[in-house]
Amino acid sequence: MKLGKLRIVENKEKSGRSSSHYHHILVLGPCGLETLVMTGRELDSIRQRSAKNPEDVEEPGLLDKLFSWLFSLI
Repeated sequence: MKLGKLRIVENKEKSGRSSSHYHHILVLGPCGLETLVMTGRELDSIRQRSAKNPEDVEEPGLLDKLFSWLFSLI
């Protein structure tokens, strides 16, 4: 899994009304690296919240863009 890359993975232990797949992303949080898992509905909700509150969304800085580019090479 690559840092900052949103991936779709199959739910290997699907039961009942569970989603057939999830979205995974590896992020660098306050406690180090962590994997976040969300459904498509949760991801849509996150995107809508960002669109409704653009004043609270930080634009990536020059260093963010540089690290993103470097990580994309790995």
